[in-house]
Amino acid sequence: AMEADRMQNLCITPKNFELERNIVYQERKQVIDNNPISPFIESYRKLIWGNHPYGRPVTGTSEEIKNLKLEDINDFYQKYYTPNNAILVLSGDIDVNLAHKLAEKYYGTIKARKILHKNNLSSVHSNSDAYLRIMLPQINTERILRTYLAPSFNQDKNTAYNLIVFSKYLGEGETSELYKSLVLNRKLAINVSSDYNYITRGQGQFNISILPANGVTSEELNLALDEEISKAIKNISAEKISQVKSKLLSGLVYLQDNPFDAAEVVGRMAAVGISVNDIENHADNLRKVTYQNVKEAGRKLLSSSRTIGVLSPKGVK
Repeated sequence: AMEADRMQNLCITPKNFELERNIVYQERKQVIDNNPISPFIESYRKLIWGNHPYGRPVTGTSEEIKNLKLEDINDFYQKYYTPNNAILVLSGDIDVNLAHKLAEKYYGTIKARKILHKNNLSSVHSNSDAYLRIMLPQINTERILRTYLAPSFNQDKNTAYNLIVFSKYLGEGETSELYKSLVLNRKLAINVSSDYNYITRGQGQFNISILPANGVTSEELNLALDEEISKAIKNISAEKISQVKSKLLSGLVYLQDNPFDAAEVVGRMAAVGISVNDIENHADNLRKVTYQNVKEAGRKLLSSSRTIGVLSPKGVK
């Protein structure tokens, strides 16, 4: 009832607008501008995406926030806050029939609005690597990021499932290939992890993040990373991928124990246009992934151009 009321009866006064805009401005200064890691991440994202919408800060810049007008907010509200542009996710011990009745009761009377067509997001293509290094005195430990642009679920469903499994195998958790090789065996890094963002309207991205061990330079670690990635791809086997898929499937089961987390995942997938059928069959589709396809998807991805970002303490060479 509260969400339905907010969708149609929001009243923004000039006083409240000024107050909230100032809060957002101060939050950006505190969380982004005064945190040395955050401007680095924004610069790194801009290097990856260029003028693509994904290269823009979510909050906007400080200047954009300050220049917002009350009419801008009201216009946005009138354009987009409507039931035919919203997804309602209910999770937990629910009577489905009653939920339908209540949704109809509270949202059914709200008039739908004509929604502006959402343009397809273009993909970014590059044939060369890009490199960013920022040195700051506030930083105590060097950080290395590496990103490969990859198909999202919406662009290539089969490749997405292969890369979900590949990321888990390569760098998710202390049993992953990169963690075992770079942290436990060679002791070149304090931590290493990978993640694959495939829940997007446009292109996805595959990230690797590393914290070097004391005395290890970013150049040394990047060379070692290339070596260990090649080994990891070469050593992919049916047995290893079967174990990785079992971990992923167990995680989906555990996810159902927390209604909030389950609702958040379902909502994120639905919000970018992933169908209910694909969401419900997510586990079954993961089971179908073969080790040969994972190896090929990983090999193809990691032979493409990449972006490398290094955030270093000032004075480190």
